[in-house]
Amino acid sequence: MLSNILSKDIYNKNVLLLNNDYNKSKISVKNYIIESSKRNQKVILLDSFWSKEKYSRFKSSTYKENIERRYHMKISVEDFLYDDNIIEYMNAKNINIVKIKSIVGYMSAAELFPVIMSKLDEIIEDECVHVLLNDHVLDSLKWNEIVKVINSVNQNNIRLIVLTDRDNIPKELIEKCEIIINN
Repeated sequence: MLSNILSKDIYNKNVLLLNNDYNKSKISVKNYIIESSKRNQKVILLDSFWSKEKYSRFKSSTYKENIERRYHMKISVEDFLYDDNIIEYMNAKNINIVKIKSIVGYMSAAELFPVIMSKLDEIIEDECVHVLLNDHVLDSLKWNEIVKVINSVNQNNIRLIVLTDRDNIPKELIEKCEIIINN
């Protein structure tokens, strides 16, 4: 339950949310992300597909500025990979949440999870960044790929928020999670 999450000091730990009620867990994760942002911690979300046209319209609209001013930023996988340091940009804009959008015609953000994690590992110096692993990501990769990536990054700087309704979760991933919450 959310009250259990907020009552503990778990905002610098790897968290695994298992659930009987997936929608309830999604609400808990959303609130966890909001609270992490309020604590000035960075959160990376890997999001679903947009068309190139929709992304171009979004990048040039005033809507983008309003969202970035109030909540979070959205960036394509391509822009994320070519940007020098997304963390510095987030700090300059005073934004703590970024959604990395998949663009139709390219690999999805979930498929590029290993590359995204590697890039984050390179650019993060003294901050803690939380990365959401949901079923969208877990369905795109094999378990051994996910475990290999997680083991290859600096785990002091990159923390995981794992949200799944799967029964089969690899032991290595469970062992990485310091807090396990059953909804």
